[in-house]
Amino acid sequence: MFKYKDSYGEKDNDISDITFKLFWAYVEKLNHLRIMITEAKNTGNPSKIHEKYDDWLHKNEEEIEKLEARAKILDSKIKED
Repeated sequence: MFKYKDSYGEKDNDISDITFKLFWAYVEKLNHLRIMITEAKNTGNPSKIHEKYDDWLHKNEEEIEKLEARAKILDSKIKED
């Protein structure tokens, strides 16, 4: 990926967009997990807290999987170059 960091072609923009989105998707997931742990400790009912955030976690996981699939495709194209 460093090979493309200073160029501004379409493929390079895709790589930077995917990298940026993946990074923030992981950061958001970690933040939500931290909040869930804190709430579970305070309430003493982890299953209720998990249900509260279950939809968000599922949506986030789907987004991460899609981005990782796109990243794998682009990675194979980069290796071919």
